Amino acid sequence: MTHSPRRRGDQSEAEPGEPATSPRRDQIIRAAYFTIAEEGFEGLRTRDVAGKVGINSATLHYYFRDKEALVQGVVAFMMKELSRPRVAVGPTASALDRLRAEFSDIKARIRDAPEQLIVLTELTLRAFRDPKIAQLLRELDQGWHAHLVSILEAGIAEKLFRTDIDAGATASALMAQLRGLVYQGGIGPKKRQALIDQIALQTERWVRK
Repeated sequence: MTHSPRRRGDQSEAEPGEPATSPRRDQIIRAAYFTIAEEGFEGLRTRDVAGKVGINSATLHYYFRDKEALVQGVVAFMMKELSRPRVAVGPTASALDRLRAEFSDIKARIRDAPEQLIVLTELTLRAFRDPKIAQLLRELDQGWHAHLVSILEAGIAEKLFRTDIDAGATASALMAQLRGLVYQGGIGPKKRQALIDQIALQTERWVRK
């Protein structure tokens, strides 16, 4: 799930005259992020977020004019977090190693940062009603898709993957599988990681020569 999505500049999320990033602004975003993870959007109240940071509501609104601006700040934060790899891959790694790292990265996120999946699910649901969030998530998906396509095309060029696969369609199918699994409730982390291993195995069998 690591990639470099096309992001709008963070400055667009900051208030006029306020730096795009500042320690206080970052604290507010993180507090909102973990509030969404723990309580969902229905539990996100700017007054409560301000209290968690140790400021009053007026100070919070200096950084974020309203709740919607704060939510967009959380989306931008999520996009940055998802672009940071959890599994290191060397610059000379083969396409197969890079593909395997994608699955290892998702497993590491489930293990080390399970709140990411919760917040991402909450944002996905909210995107049905919020076109701004929907657009940001589309950009996130476009970045992920382009990243997977680059791996698949490299594998074909390296003669590790089949030459008859459609890289774009294969990337879309893989994203759909992983997204469905990640968003599925009612299964524990160990079961989810075992299913990711199964998807990884099936993917390799499909794309390798």
